[in-house]
Amino acid sequence: MKTIYHLAISRLKYNKGRSILTIVAIALMTTLLMSIGSSALTVIRHQQLEIKESARNYHAAFKGSTADQVFILENHADVESLSTRESVASIELPKLNAVLNFDSTKKGSIDQIQLANGKMPVEADEIAGPPALFERLDVVPEIGQKFQIPLRIQGGKVENYDFTITGILEQTDISKLNVNETRLVYGAFVSEKFVEQHIAPEDRTYTAYIRIVNENKHSKDEIETIISEIAEDVGLNKSDISFNEQYLTYMTNPGTQERNVMIGLGLLVVFLGGMVIYSIYYVSVISNIQEMGKLKALGATKKHIRRLLFTESLAQSFVGIPCGILLGYLATVFLFRMVILSGSTFGDTFWHWQAAICVIVVVLLTVGVSIRKPLKMASGISPVEAMRYQEPTGKQKRKKSFKTLSVSKLSYANLQRNKRRTAVTILALGCSGILFLVVANIANNITAENYARMLMPKGDFEISLNYAEDDQEYPENNLNIIQLQNPLNDGLKTQIMSLDGVEGIDEKHTVLADAENVELETQRIEVGGISENDLLSLNKSLKRGTLDYDELVHSNGIIFTWDILFEQYGFEIGDTIQLTLYDGNKKIPFTGTLMASTNSSDDTFLIADEVLQQLITETNPASAIYITVQPEKFESVKAQIDTLQQENTKFMFKSYDEELGIAKQLIRTIQYTIYGLLIVIGIIGYISLINTMITSILVRKKELGILQAIGLSDKQLRQMIHREGMFFTLGTLVLSLTIGNGLGYLLVRIIINTQILTISQYEYPITQTLVLIVAVVIGQIAITVFVNRYIHKQSLVERMRD
Repeated sequence: MKTIYHLAISRLKYNKGRSILTIVAIALMTTLLMSIGSSALTVIRHQQLEIKESARNYHAAFKGSTADQVFILENHADVESLSTRESVASIELPKLNAVLNFDSTKKGSIDQIQLANGKMPVEADEIAGPPALFERLDVVPEIGQKFQIPLRIQGGKVENYDFTITGILEQTDISKLNVNETRLVYGAFVSEKFVEQHIAPEDRTYTAYIRIVNENKHSKDEIETIISEIAEDVGLNKSDISFNEQYLTYMTNPGTQERNVMIGLGLLVVFLGGMVIYSIYYVSVISNIQEMGKLKALGATKKHIRRLLFTESLAQSFVGIPCGILLGYLATVFLFRMVILSGSTFGDTFWHWQAAICVIVVVLLTVGVSIRKPLKMASGISPVEAMRYQEPTGKQKRKKSFKTLSVSKLSYANLQRNKRRTAVTILALGCSGILFLVVANIANNITAENYARMLMPKGDFEISLNYAEDDQEYPENNLNIIQLQNPLNDGLKTQIMSLDGVEGIDEKHTVLADAENVELETQRIEVGGISENDLLSLNKSLKRGTLDYDELVHSNGIIFTWDILFEQYGFEIGDTIQLTLYDGNKKIPFTGTLMASTNSSDDTFLIADEVLQQLITETNPASAIYITVQPEKFESVKAQIDTLQQENTKFMFKSYDEELGIAKQLIRTIQYTIYGLLIVIGIIGYISLINTMITSILVRKKELGILQAIGLSDKQLRQMIHREGMFFTLGTLVLSLTIGNGLGYLLVRIIINTQILTISQYEYPITQTLVLIVAVVIGQIAITVFVNRYIHKQSLVERMRD
């Protein structure tokens, strides 16, 4: 055993260059796995801390629950904790979105809103709220302050009420967000006595927040299934359930979808690293077959040969794995401290022993699997065969010889001499490029710009109507009555178009309607008009049916925009749907055919815009206008339009830069994590490229020395290495650009369809592709220079003896 150990160490020292390259390959795979594992666990830990600070620990909320349903939930065997919230009233002031709530804990413990100072209301005239709301009401945010506000309780009449501040709530700092006032929603809390005085028991409705029992024993998917069964038990629909996705994703056991993504990524990295390691061992073993034969001739058995090579690989792993663990940890620290969490107060060591142990086991298994075939090859050959061994050239057949020999023909002959070795090398290199482009496709499509366009589909600015659908007490707030006043008229548009820098205005048309022959959550709905151009962009969110504008016009086609409820409502493509459209006070019957279903709009149904405008003749059906401006005039136009929209209390205002700011905050962690992963994969893949190509050259030093001894010049040697390298480079790029982009596109389409991440449409990663091509080509040129210099450090005689 000692002899084999010392022989293995001696061989490693003698083949120092090859040993270093193998150690580097093992270290790189370990680095990638460790950085992925540590980054994933750090993100989870960070999200868990954020959830504990800012989010409640409920599993799901049941909207529109009655008192009887709350009672059933309170006594349900699967419900561990239950609290309720009642939306009591809205504060009726222009350009202010604020509601008063009442919270009550019914069972167990669910996190409640935190107080910064004072206590929650007890008496009917007491209130607790965030400082920003009180400041907006021109009230000093201090305990004991008295003030009066106009309230509308559950859609009733607006009346003034007196309150005294008893509590100041903690609030999120939004000072860094550039957000218009109409985009903010404030919440405050009143007492149960206030609710009892102003709302009859039979009129009280609740949002019930629940936690199920034994959270730790269930996965995310199982928890969601149990919650759906509880909702069914109390008579609620799936549409009444709102899952606490943030809590369920990070605070419970991963669901099938999340687990599959993590396992898939890990297996992909393991396959990539395994291919690189396998290619190195394969090339090194076939170049040492004769040496194995000499050892067998001296008495070494198959077992000795296997133990020798296994000891070598184990020694290389014992050096490469610790280095990789350290580098992976340092990469995680740099990624989070310098990029993702720069400026954050989040304190973490970023060390995860679970990740380290898993990575060590996985890498050792990968190395073991990678050397299995080379071990079998080396130990299975007889001493006589080994001494006469030449690299296999595939099927033995007569080959056409060259009358003249050139550098290109010499390179070609070497590549085809061992087609398997050439294929293994290209595949190993291609795996790095494939993984790079798969991640690049995802990273390129997760952008704040895409998410902002989901919030604001067109233009640089949006002025929309603030309306109700079915306000019985104040019908003047309903959309159809507001449209009688025509606030988004030609005069307003002319005034906006006259502003310096405005390029164009587009309209969104929406009208109210009653659903006559279908049972929906509410029978008063919104019906929007869609243009032919907008219909083309709707294809990306199509779930069922077909989208054809001409058919939509000629057949009175209807598009349902809430596909998640398609089956619950009992819809089928081809159904006849009867609607009553509101043109001001005028009612217009409309019968259409359900042609498609998407997840795309705030409106319940969409019909062809030209059909809608033919039906609506008494009012202007515009519910919003989108304004496009010259980039250099953006700020000046924004100030003027903001001032203009302040004149009408029915206007709400959006600006693209504000939506972009919101989007950046929402996707920052996801985006930086993926780009960090892309950088790590790029670096490791790039080094793996250099590693594999250098190995394939260095194992042929003796052969190259013989060629030079019979007349091959240094220039010709350099050209031969360069042309071989260009062949590997071309093969790598073909695999990467075809398979990598293909897999990347499929993965992005799956993400778009499942809405796992905020991707709305596919965009090809041109920049990342060019970076890959340039990096591979430059790497190949650098390898040619390096190998040529390295080879010439030894004399010709020394190379021939090697």
